[in-house]
Amino acid sequence: MIPVDFDYVRPTDLAVAGAILVEAAPGAVAVLAGGQSLMTELKLRTRRPQLVLDIGGIDALRTIEQVGDTLRIGAMVSQADLARHPVVQDRLPMLIEVAAVAADPMVRRRGTLLGAICQADPTGDWVAACLVLDAVVELRRGDVLREVAMQDFVTGARETGLQPGEIATALRIALPVTGAGSAYRKVRHTAIGWSIAGLAAMVEIDPSGRCADCRLAASGALTHPQRLTALEDRLRGLALHDTPTLAQVIGAAMSDLVFQDDRHASAEHRGVRLSVLLQRTLADLAG
Repeated sequence: MIPVDFDYVRPTDLAVAGAILVEAAPGAVAVLAGGQSLMTELKLRTRRPQLVLDIGGIDALRTIEQVGDTLRIGAMVSQADLARHPVVQDRLPMLIEVAAVAADPMVRRRGTLLGAICQADPTGDWVAACLVLDAVVELRRGDVLREVAMQDFVTGARETGLQPGEIATALRIALPVTGAGSAYRKVRHTAIGWSIAGLAAMVEIDPSGRCADCRLAASGALTHPQRLTALEDRLRGLALHDTPTLAQVIGAAMSDLVFQDDRHASAEHRGVRLSVLLQRTLADLAG
């Protein structure tokens, strides 16, 4: 299909882009970063903006900076460039695993990390990983900076805490402590390749082999990417190599979750696949 008519602007200054958003009516402006989701929405006319604001000309949004033990990733950093960054390769191996399974190489070369976060797709691999990494989203409205934790930013399927007039400018991730194991695992639909269940996990094991701490987030299987906080609480202090007990604890936690049910997979099937992912991934990290 052909998109509806819209105006287009590509500023080179963040202040100019911010002023355009502040002055616009709510919903009138669509922000274009990598465009891998927006272009499809425009063609299908599920988005009908009056103006497309292209932030690709703002060089200040293309940087990756390490400040102490925090990595700050600009809004125009592509997923492929992120995966090649030496700090990510050294300290954030989970993001390398996500880059291997999220969409395809062409999308990762154009799509941005922050764009995927703001899209908040139910199958969002990057969202699940950033939830586990306790990332923080930087939002600007004019000269006002607001910071929102990932867990509060993604509120539902394609729903975020982005307010009218705000632009997401960066994502901050605290680099994990040495000794924490992490993994990203995903089950794809065998015919179309879409995510049936995805799991991001970070686990710390104490000297006795028990779970000292863990952070888990699921995507694909649930109504939207989200932390599995109730399961995290049940796993702390548990010997993860105790397979029968681990399966029992995971099974009990699954009953509290709401799974997607559509033509691609039933809620029951998604629940089973997520349960298996959890058992195998936690056992691997414990080992």
